[in-house]
Amino acid sequence: MRSAALTLFTLACMTHLARSEPTVTICATGDVTFGGWFEPWLDAQVARRRLDAASVISYGFDRVRTILTKADVTLANFEGTFAQKGRRGSGTFAFKARPELADILVDGGIDVVALGNNHTMDFGAAGLVETLDALDAAHIGRSGAGHDVAEARAPWRVTKNGLTLGFLSYKVTGLHSVAQKPSGVVFHATGPTVAWCHFDWPCIRDLVQADVAALAQQVDVVVVSFHWGQERHYDPDAYQVALGHLAVDAGAKVVIGTHPHVLQGVELYNNAVIYYSLGNFLFGGNTDPFDPVGGIAQVTVDRNGVVDAALVPVLTTSLEAPFQPRVLTGYDAELVLLDVAARSRTFARTLPSLTTHTSAP
Repeated sequence: MRSAALTLFTLACMTHLARSEPTVTICATGDVTFGGWFEPWLDAQVARRRLDAASVISYGFDRVRTILTKADVTLANFEGTFAQKGRRGSGTFAFKARPELADILVDGGIDVVALGNNHTMDFGAAGLVETLDALDAAHIGRSGAGHDVAEARAPWRVTKNGLTLGFLSYKVTGLHSVAQKPSGVVFHATGPTVAWCHFDWPCIRDLVQADVAALAQQVDVVVVSFHWGQERHYDPDAYQVALGHLAVDAGAKVVIGTHPHVLQGVELYNNAVIYYSLGNFLFGGNTDPFDPVGGIAQVTVDRNGVVDAALVPVLTTSLEAPFQPRVLTGYDAELVLLDVAARSRTFARTLPSLTTHTSAP
């Protein structure tokens, strides 16, 4: 069997293929948060003189920077806030970090973040506004949240290699069925918000359909991020599959899922790719994750859809390097790909690199 690590690294470096159509390579990661334990851990290392100010910014993405920066565009799901103001919400977990730590994203090669998730409003409207300001000051693109509903639904756009890409992001946590009835609560009536519908399947279905279809008429490639599913579930809910297919049918070429904190399966569908969950990445939410394995999605696209796609397994944290994801190689990578391949068997098509992983190496 060829080395999965070598094959995946080759795909990571491939930004131009021998095709007549121009192509763009996209990397995407799972959950990133600097709140919780990561910020205080960094501060403790500085106090003990184990890190200096420059190393605080470079530490987190140090072992994955090369793979992220080689892509034309890199997307991360950012969970939490860059907030010093605002009142903490009632949730069990609430994540915030100093606004200047947004430079960690810049150093790691992150071009755009998905904010359509359940931690963007951890410190209310004031905390969200601070977060938007910090991202804008760092020149990090964003989608899925804004100063009002229209901005939250608005795409972030970028042109690379002659192709224009549009990124959308939605919070879809709380749904576990495509049969749910409307709750009557849709968006916050006014003010800063995320793009979501409150436990309302017909609302989110219609919202995604309208937004993706409109954007597909304006750009060459639509990328949609969904924060969906159930935590610690390795198989997607039926509504995740339905919503992923709906987004593709409306014009999306890449669908990125987060929230379960574990890797779920990957589906090729109608010349598009759906990563149902990429798990955690640089995640400060806890020090002992339920599953320390995540993944980097790598997709090369042209105007017609997916040209190449792969999944790079990562270890998100370790005792010797807390909160510092690194690429898994060799047998460790093979075992992860075997697991993801097994979780992808219910799909008609999956990644070619996963179809080779049908038995233990």
